[in-house]
Amino acid sequence: MYTTFIRPYFEYASEVWDGLTNFDSERLEKCQIEALRIITGLPIYCSHSSLYFETGLESLKERRKNRKLCLMYKIKNNQTPDYVSNLMPPSVSDMTSYNLRNRNHISTPFCRLNIYRNSFVPSSISMWNQLSDDVRNSESLRKFKSKINSLNKLPKYFNTGKRNLSIIHTRLRHGVSKLNYDLFRVNLLHESSCMCGYKREDSEHFFISCPLYFYDRQQLINKMLSLNFTFDIGTILFGDTERPNKENEDLFKAVHTYISSTKRFD
Repeated sequence: MYTTFIRPYFEYASEVWDGLTNFDSERLEKCQIEALRIITGLPIYCSHSSLYFETGLESLKERRKNRKLCLMYKIKNNQTPDYVSNLMPPSVSDMTSYNLRNRNHISTPFCRLNIYRNSFVPSSISMWNQLSDDVRNSESLRKFKSKINSLNKLPKYFNTGKRNLSIIHTRLRHGVSKLNYDLFRVNLLHESSCMCGYKREDSEHFFISCPLYFYDRQQLINKMLSLNFTFDIGTILFGDTERPNKENEDLFKAVHTYISSTKRFD
């Protein structure tokens, strides 16, 4: 819903106005960050990198950059009207007979002011010239997009199970849960110890060693062994991307059962 109905409002005709100030760019990014918090269920004090990791989305700034590069590709391959193509200055090879290393670059116009330097033509040319010849000479726009896109592919099994348990699992994965150590790190608690007496109640202690959940843990261990997963904190939190999606879904369901049966987050 966000990417279809809301995000287009944040980037309509962004090729034209991408020369906005850093202050305005950050204000716009905050709108997306708030949407990502709603999507993931992560708290306000979690890092932006965690939000982007859990959603597999790009920042608006990165998307604007890629949109400008895609328009440059269309211009260079005569896929735009003449009034757009005519905005581009000639290439270096058209301006000199010397066999220069940058002969395939587009000549950069002189920019006296930053407001012009950040506008579409100069900024897009600068980014275009930084691309390798292999990327610029892509056979189609689709292949060009795939080469410049830095989209993080989110494992499908991350969305397994009931939303409330999935959110708790996600928070444990990024160290922003209601465990005492996670709250202590952000100054929401004065004490980081577990009720069992151990000094640090974090995700690893909760899943691997806390004696309060011994019997619940045995069921989780047995289930993971039956699925041929190694019982360690990395596998519990992130699964195994080398294994089939269905096996990881079964693993995450077992983890959610453990989270629910401990009643630690009720």
